Amino acid sequence: MKYIIAALLAGILFAIASSLYIYHGHDHKDTMSYEGKIYPMDDVTIDVVKSLTSNGREPIICYRESHRNFYILLFQGALVVVALTSYGVYTRARLNSKLKAQNLELEASKKALLQTNQAIEAGIRYARRIQQAMLPSAADVAELGPGHALFYQPKDVVSGDFYWVGSQAGKQIRVVADCTGHGVPGAFLATLGINIVRTVVEGEGITDPGHILARANALLIQNLGAANLEAADADGIEMTVITLEPSTGLAWFAGARGYACMLGAKGLQELKGDRITLGHLPDAQFTVQQVAAAEGTWFFQYTDGYIHQFGGSDNKKLGKPRFMQYLNQIAASEPITLARCFADWQGAQPQVDDVLVLGYQVLA
Repeated sequence: MKYIIAALLAGILFAIASSLYIYHGHDHKDTMSYEGKIYPMDDVTIDVVKSLTSNGREPIICYRESHRNFYILLFQGALVVVALTSYGVYTRARLNSKLKAQNLELEASKKALLQTNQAIEAGIRYARRIQQAMLPSAADVAELGPGHALFYQPKDVVSGDFYWVGSQAGKQIRVVADCTGHGVPGAFLATLGINIVRTVVEGEGITDPGHILARANALLIQNLGAANLEAADADGIEMTVITLEPSTGLAWFAGARGYACMLGAKGLQELKGDRITLGHLPDAQFTVQQVAAAEGTWFFQYTDGYIHQFGGSDNKKLGKPRFMQYLNQIAASEPITLARCFADWQGAQPQVDDVLVLGYQVLA
């Protein structure tokens, strides 16, 4: 807008200068002003001029040449203003054209990025459907009994945590696992882990928790390759396995790290596994613990996402003591849910990790 105004002013100035120059540059002679009167210089003799100036009062003589110099200067100034204004308009137009081209390129890039993101999101949503289809069905989960507790909440659309329940040779097998990472990378490893567990239990008929872990470790290393063992950030799976035999009232536990506990006649007891992550150590062997599993005893297997969640009035981790309090309340049939407790603690804080808790009672 300012360039348009400057151009208009320059045009007006140019027109005025041209008009004045034409007016004063044609048919107008030099003049003299004396006592308020104008005399043409060609009618005034030198003597008259001398007599006039002898009184000590000088006449004012107007020379056409001085007028002409002034108007020429004004004319040149107008040309300079026009030139500068024209250059400014040209520069601004060129800059606007360049900015417009950049904006069009930016819009095209933005559109392409949006389409790419939409395609990625669609792919991840489809991956979630596949992952959910690989987890135990509603019928499988129902076998845990009417008092079971299951809280499964991925940090992102898909999860690096998984659970598996099944039966083999009159025994019930419960598996909870936490794979390296979360989101898509974790989900890929979780998919591999679920297939491995199915192969070991359903395909090979293994029910001993220690043997399940040892075989799963071997298959995981075989699938990930030797390069994974040498990597500083090697992929792996933390896993707990509990095998129940209701007919004998016994249960067996083994863990590749992971978390588990039981609530029975002796109160709450933590079940600790070996400090070995699946996929890191070839030929690893795992310790098996046998425990009494009387009717009504509660078992909980979980990953670390729940206890590591930040929240509360001081924005601290939930921690294991508070989590154990929740488990005691559930075992006592108090009207709480793991999902509600987690949401209340989390508040407006972002979820920090995938969350999985599996709890169930021993049934007759």
